[in-house]
Amino acid sequence: MPFLELLTNVALSREQSKDLAISLSNKASEALKKPVALIGVQIRADEILTFAGTHDPCFQLRVTSLGSQPDKNVDLSKTFTDFLNEKIAVENDRGYVVFFDPGK
Repeated sequence: MPFLELLTNVALSREQSKDLAISLSNKASEALKKPVALIGVQIRADEILTFAGTHDPCFQLRVTSLGSQPDKNVDLSKTFTDFLNEKIAVENDRGYVVFFDPGK
């Protein structure tokens, strides 16, 4: 049941957002070791969002997943920030990845 919510100030067209959602679904499936059929993704692009006091490209990614393993969060954060850097050119240090396990 993983659900990922990406909030970013990077401007993306509707098609780019849809493509990013599919790519992020696949990356999450691989990283979280869950079937892509169970993963949901929401993309909110071109939002008013600041990080470190500037409007430079930034993000917040919330990963909600039952059975999260906090000891893996550092590696997962790197996986997701590297992905965002590659796909939408946001630097790894320009946002947060927040993990939430609704079962705890």
